Amino acid sequence: MYMLSGYSMMSTVSTTLVFGLIFLLLAKQSGRLYMTLWGSCWIIYSFMFFLDFTNLSGIYTSLHYIAEKQALSLIGALLFLGGTHHFFQLRLPKYLYYVTFFSLFTIGASVFSRQLYEFIVIPNIMYSTFLLIWAGCMFISYTWTQNIPEKLIASFLTILWAIFSNHFGFTLEHVAMATFNYFTGLFMVNLLILFLMIIHFKKTRFLLVKSEVRYRLLVENSSDSMFLYSYKKGAFQYISPSVQPLLGLSSMELYLFPQRFFENIDISNENKELLNLFQHPIHAPSMAVLCLLKDNQPYRWCEMHYLPILDALGIPAAVEGILRDITERKQMEENLKASESARKELVENISHELRTPITLIQGYAESMLNEVVPASSIPSCLKMIHAKTLMLNTLLEDLIQVSHFTSQTLDYKFYEIDAIKYFEAITAQSEFQINRSGRIFHLKNELEEHLIIILDPSRIEQVVSNLINNSIRHTPPGGTIFVECANYKNESYIHDVSMEKNSCTIPDGEIIFTVTDTGEGIQPEDLPHLFERSYRGRNRQGEPQNSNHAGLGLFISQQIIKQHSGRIWAKNSVSGGAMFSFSLPYYKSSD
Repeated sequence: MYMLSGYSMMSTVSTTLVFGLIFLLLAKQSGRLYMTLWGSCWIIYSFMFFLDFTNLSGIYTSLHYIAEKQALSLIGALLFLGGTHHFFQLRLPKYLYYVTFFSLFTIGASVFSRQLYEFIVIPNIMYSTFLLIWAGCMFISYTWTQNIPEKLIASFLTILWAIFSNHFGFTLEHVAMATFNYFTGLFMVNLLILFLMIIHFKKTRFLLVKSEVRYRLLVENSSDSMFLYSYKKGAFQYISPSVQPLLGLSSMELYLFPQRFFENIDISNENKELLNLFQHPIHAPSMAVLCLLKDNQPYRWCEMHYLPILDALGIPAAVEGILRDITERKQMEENLKASESARKELVENISHELRTPITLIQGYAESMLNEVVPASSIPSCLKMIHAKTLMLNTLLEDLIQVSHFTSQTLDYKFYEIDAIKYFEAITAQSEFQINRSGRIFHLKNELEEHLIIILDPSRIEQVVSNLINNSIRHTPPGGTIFVECANYKNESYIHDVSMEKNSCTIPDGEIIFTVTDTGEGIQPEDLPHLFERSYRGRNRQGEPQNSNHAGLGLFISQQIIKQHSGRIWAKNSVSGGAMFSFSLPYYKSSD
């Protein structure tokens, strides 16, 4: 009978030890610190029960038995509380370590002093009980699932174990029901271990399901389309909803007919192996750029990244893929190519335009150096050289401006300026420029007072100068150039409901500056293209104009006016000449 009892005692102790080792093994697999602390706790408790077994069996009858058991119980309670804190992703307060070390010190000191033992034994029992009850209460206070019975059972068993182990578990050999207490404690702690193991697996499953839900939400709300195809089942296991607008096929159609995946995709020769992607397993990750078709016409581009999913034996079991819409990127690439082509064309045009005045300058200079030109003709040659030099300077300035617009590095400095004062100064400069050229200047200024404009003065001067130069160039000597400046209330600004809802300041109207010449006018087919870069119009006979100017001034002027929230346009006047106008928004001054 004694042997049977001893065998039962040792087997139950071994069970607790095995549970502790299982917890440590699970901790290594899952990387959960709370499983490591709980496993260490069960190993400490197994040693505590072994100490009880040796005492009940008469093998170990030391007078220090109770102090040693108290120490093991206290260490086990601290490990259990630490594991519970990590289970709920909390940090164990540091002061508990200091109190526990002090308590262990007093337990060790009580071995040498009977009076100290009688003084500290009850506080230490209460402190150990407090640690376990704290851990038990945490299962009720904190949430990892909404399953109330799990929390109640875990809390109940922990608190019950705290009370029993520290108040009824001293299995002294001469104490009545010592063996019963021993087996009751072992049964209780192993039941707690089993239940905590179940909780661990349920929490792991809960976190896995929660992670899957979060991942599914992330995937389903992503603009990229994702799929997972199983080679073993020969079907898709998952297809994100965004695949329908991308491929033009619903997820259900692909689940039922996987071979339709490439139905609306134009695959280039270098990517022909993609057609067998779902028939023959792939062994290495790769990517391809696909052209999607609609009515047999390309309408969208996508980039597909795919990689194999290997099983435990290293054999491809599935393929995972990501489809990303790169239509905008392809359009940007095409635009970049077009811009590069336009840049090369611009450089060629500028080179051609520079060559003509340089050749003329060189010819006149060589003629004068070689004394081929008569002395009476030298002043006219110098004037011609000077004119061509000015033309070269204009061409270079235009080229620099266009490069600024291309790189978007042109600086603007905006100021609030009184409209009348500014345009009076501008028209005075225009009058000097026109009169000096041998043309007649005519001004009509109808601006009202107290108008404020927000602009970069130097940039608007540049626009006006471009328009004046353009008119001078196309107006014969003795002709008239009209400059008109007036303000108009813009009803679309005032009654636009959408603008009234915005917090921005609404302009009171716009100022329109117009330059009209008496030249030959603009061909109707040239009007839509006047503000294009490097465009050269045609004369009345339909032939390209013999102008040494590359036509960049109007393009630059348009870019400047756009930056000022204005507009610029051109048309033929009733008198037959050309009329160029631009507008700027104005605001009423409160003065």
